[in-house]
Amino acid sequence: MTQSVPLEAAEAIVADATSVTGVAGMHSGQFGEVALLYPGTRVRGLRLTDSRLEVHLVCDYAAGEDLYRVAEKVRAAASQHVDLPVDVFFGDAQ
Repeated sequence: MTQSVPLEAAEAIVADATSVTGVAGMHSGQFGEVALLYPGTRVRGLRLTDSRLEVHLVCDYAAGEDLYRVAEKVRAAASQHVDLPVDVFFGDAQ
């Protein structure tokens, strides 16, 4: 059974993730396919599978942060909003 993520939780995850030092933004995939869809809007950079939430990011390479630590901070922040395992992906860097 696929779970859902309420819009408010998805927006909070994006806000928390993009506030982490080392994150330049959300990554929506090559063709915008990484997004949660809601009536009248979409939340880019998040993908829900049957059992996991994926958070896709753009790395701020100039920040000089360890990407493992960045991913762990984002994972911890996202986990506060959902009851699912969270996977973090870096889709691009700037």
